[in-house]
Amino acid sequence: MNIDMEKIAESTWAEVPFVVFDLETTGFGREDRIIELGAVVMVGNRVTEQFHSLVNPCRTIPEDSIKVHGITEDMVKDAPKFRDVARGFFNFLFCGLPIVSHNLPFDTRMLAQQIDPSRWPAGIFTLCTMDQARKAGHKGKAKLADLADHYNLEYEHEHAALSDSVVAGLLARRFARSYIVSQYYTKTTDEWAAGYLNR
Repeated sequence: MNIDMEKIAESTWAEVPFVVFDLETTGFGREDRIIELGAVVMVGNRVTEQFHSLVNPCRTIPEDSIKVHGITEDMVKDAPKFRDVARGFFNFLFCGLPIVSHNLPFDTRMLAQQIDPSRWPAGIFTLCTMDQARKAGHKGKAKLADLADHYNLEYEHEHAALSDSVVAGLLARRFARSYIVSQYYTKTTDEWAAGYLNR
């Protein structure tokens, strides 16, 4: 994929292709691990490429987490470990396109717990749709399912990484479509490494 970074920077969020990603995890703490990776490239409102993998977290999955995403230990026992899919996932994610996520700080923190973020590229434009939803007046956690219902977006499967990615991408188009990418983005990417390493 030939990517013109200068053109992307001066385009609107409605015009640019971008990567959207989502994770499912064993929980929210420092000892928790990723159990599902999903990412899509969206051109307009259409998915043109996708990456998906279940991940063996090499630890138990709490019942409370299973109730959220439905991923059981039996489902991931033969799945690859994170280190075996990390290269493919990061090559997909860091292709040079802007990156979108719903709750970007959480997703990047979970990635940083498994891959040293000082190795991640800086200077990639990012957009957090949870932050965008709050700016648009949605209260609290601004859950994807509630937002999809509010905006009449098709939502194939809640708390499934690929479905969540697609919905987040559609929300990004809606919330930020008229803004120039380089002038309106979530300012986290350049600080991923420093922000994590200084915790």
